[in-house]
Amino acid sequence: MPTWDALEPRTWNQAFPDKWRVAVIGAGPRAAAMATIWRERPDVELIGIADPARETVEPVAKQIGVPAFQSVVSMLGQSPHIVINATRTPLHYPLSLVALESRNLRALIVEKPMADTPAHAERMLALAQDRGVVLVVCHQTSCTPPVGFAAEMLERGEIGALQTVAIT
Repeated sequence: MPTWDALEPRTWNQAFPDKWRVAVIGAGPRAAAMATIWRERPDVELIGIADPARETVEPVAKQIGVPAFQSVVSMLGQSPHIVINATRTPLHYPLSLVALESRNLRALIVEKPMADTPAHAERMLALAQDRGVVLVVCHQTSCTPPVGFAAEMLERGEIGALQTVAIT
């Protein structure tokens, strides 16, 4: 397993942009929640959301106020810095490989599980390292109302130091 010292991505030496260009793959409820949260950040330009199903992606993109794409490749042509792969598990691997070929990509965020097999996960990690891209695996409930409510309570000092989280 590589250490952080071994990663040395090319992007760490580049200046941070004033606005991070973020693209979301997938238009399901979790993807929509993630897109909405990223859209609210002042340092982010949400450049689009992609899903092959027009009837799914167009209403979500309209609600969020971003362009809808039916082609991931077309959306990646908009040069995102960050891509969020919020699709079903069987699509994590193939769509992450497509995203990792994006020329300006600095980070790829993939919902858990990262891939459907250990070999696919290792291939994604190797390609990310070769391309100098930070690969992040996130838990899909990080954008749900209970987690947001708990974070707000923590920030306001209404609850003590966070020690354990259990959501049922």
